[in-house]
Amino acid sequence: MLTLPSRATYAFIASLTTGAKSCSHIAQTPPGSAMPTLLRFFTVIGILAGLFYGSMFVLANFFEPQQHEMTKSIRDVKVVK
Repeated sequence: MLTLPSRATYAFIASLTTGAKSCSHIAQTPPGSAMPTLLRFFTVIGILAGLFYGSMFVLANFFEPQQHEMTKSIRDVKVVK
């Protein structure tokens, strides 16, 4: 079973990275409500990638492009018959 680090570990890491002398705001969060920043980032990126992939799937499978004939003249080309 996967266990997450305690709030004290997050407070210690935050104090090292930010240079703060105390991290009382981190220690006061209720248990289970603190989400690590990297996990939050990956969650948001995953949701956005899923929405993008889902929208491309819907566009590719449920919408057909209208086909029409297209002509374009090419300058300086002689057609030999």
